[in-house]
Amino acid sequence: MTTEACHLLPLSDAANIPSCNVTTQRHKRSRSRLISLGVGVISMGLSIANSIQMLNLQEQVEMVENTLSELSQTMQIHEAKLAKIQPNQIKIAEQLQVTQHAINDIIPVLDSHSQALNTLKTDIERLHINFQRSFIYLAITQIFRNQLTLNFLSPDDLQKVVYHVIEQGNLTFNAHHGSIPIVEFITKLLVRQQIDFIPSSQYENQNPQEIGRIVITSFFAVPQQEQTSFHVYKLLTMPYLHKNQTIQLSHIPRYWAINPIDNTTMEWHDPEESRCNLQLMTSCRDTPPLRTISKDSCLGQIIGSLPLSSCHAKYVSHSGVFVRQLTDNVWVASSSESLHCLKIQKIEYRTSNHQTLNISQQIILPPVALVNVTPGYTILCPGFTLVMILTAEENFLQPRSLLLV
Repeated sequence: MTTEACHLLPLSDAANIPSCNVTTQRHKRSRSRLISLGVGVISMGLSIANSIQMLNLQEQVEMVENTLSELSQTMQIHEAKLAKIQPNQIKIAEQLQVTQHAINDIIPVLDSHSQALNTLKTDIERLHINFQRSFIYLAITQIFRNQLTLNFLSPDDLQKVVYHVIEQGNLTFNAHHGSIPIVEFITKLLVRQQIDFIPSSQYENQNPQEIGRIVITSFFAVPQQEQTSFHVYKLLTMPYLHKNQTIQLSHIPRYWAINPIDNTTMEWHDPEESRCNLQLMTSCRDTPPLRTISKDSCLGQIIGSLPLSSCHAKYVSHSGVFVRQLTDNVWVASSSESLHCLKIQKIEYRTSNHQTLNISQQIILPPVALVNVTPGYTILCPGFTLVMILTAEENFLQPRSLLLV
């Protein structure tokens, strides 16, 4: 039998069988009712709790809505402010765009300027090199022609060389030739210059394009401390009329110097060949030989007022009158006959002819005359006028010491 046949058993017997005990089943049914009742009470409590939470949630939702409302109002205020600021921002943006365009436009200009500066720098460097080469080439050419020079030196190096020579030679200078620069004196002391080429293989070279170096060696001769005083003169020959012919002495030295103590002389027919400067500074690199005044020479006969048996003359074309200025106010004139001239003051000469003739002084110039023009006066002669000119070259030099090396 199974539990399905419990209803067939008596109640007492069924009570003894747990599976068929009806009493036990009924007891269980009342417990479930209690459980159901407890579940209902719990459900009611949960419902009340849910209601309370719903009220709290509703309050929070209302709070969130209020916050969102306030945030919305704040956003509207900010939008209004942004609307007010927006036009200025647009203007600033437009200005920034203009500035950016200007910057974009000026960048190519700056680039072109940079390129121009680089080109100019390159041209200046090339020009500097060309100047250096031209100076060196000119100096080398002069040295090869025996025209000794210091022009190949830079200004800084030239200053060092000049003062080194002065210090080593214990040289002193006076103010007699104040217009001559010191470098001119030092250059005159050059007696020899030598040019050598040194290939780059003979020295340490860091430039692969350098093939060698040019070395110029200069030799200076220090002058004697005790100088012999000479009177130096420049000699001029003037044409003159002799036996109806115009002749002029030849083979006369251009410069002549005499020592007043022992009457020894020196003469130069071509000072440039002896590398002499006898105009501003009496110096000679090659000193001519010392001589005594000989009566058998043309110059000795002229000085001694002797017959000119040793002189040579040449015929020149006749032009009537020969005039030449010797110094500022000294002139020499040569003509075929005596000349009648007028000596007048310059201030009166500028007025009327009537006043000039009344104040002028008549003078007669011989065929060969040495004329001294008084300052402030003018000498009027037929065909020429003699005045004082301060820029004239002095042909008769002042006595001075000759620089011998």
